[in-house]
Amino acid sequence: MSGVRLRVFWIDYDQKPVLYATLVDGDSYVQQTFVTHPWAAVTDAGEIRAAYLPSSSPARAVLR
Repeated sequence: MSGVRLRVFWIDYDQKPVLYATLVDGDSYVQQTFVTHPWAAVTDAGEIRAAYLPSSSPARAVLR
C-alpha cells in the first residue's frame, strides 16, 4: 500500500459507508460477506483505491 493507510468500508443498503477495518502496510484482513454487499478501500484523503463486489465463489482482494 506504499505507506498509505486504507479504511475498508461496507456500503450499506442506504449507500452509506460503514467502517469495518483500517489497514496499514503489511496488514492482512479477512472479511466474510454476502454477494449483495459492495466494499470500498479509501485513503484518509478520500481517494477510493479499490471497490469490490463479491461473487458467489471465495475470492481474495490484494491492495497495493
